[in-house]
Amino acid sequence: MANENHPGAGTLSVWAGEGKQSWWGSTQVPVVHSVAFGYPDVDAWQAAALGRAPGHIYSRNTNPTVAAFEEKVRILENAEAATSFASGMAAISNTLFTLLAPGDRLVSVKDSYGGTNKLFLEFLPRF
Repeated sequence: MANENHPGAGTLSVWAGEGKQSWWGSTQVPVVHSVAFGYPDVDAWQAAALGRAPGHIYSRNTNPTVAAFEEKVRILENAEAATSFASGMAAISNTLFTLLAPGDRLVSVKDSYGGTNKLFLEFLPRF
């Protein structure tokens, strides 16, 4: 149940994860199209690149728009962290390459999503 100190899912789905960022007065999180992000010096860049300081280096990895989305999902799911992917195959391959080790066996149905069978039959056996 929502109250003043604990907003409901509807409120969280709109506003969660947006309070920490400065969006220069915008009322919604802007879509950031920048590919790379600049820093005043190499030390500041390195701190952001290594996760020692907040910041983004390259949009394929992270950017402010994606960070706001992932924080919103993390809050809605009451999770420790959240990540997102650009496609279903990116999510599937990342999960498989993260969890499987040489010698592991994977059981799946033959009719699976997209190129997943190709991943199962051609790519994973090499590893």
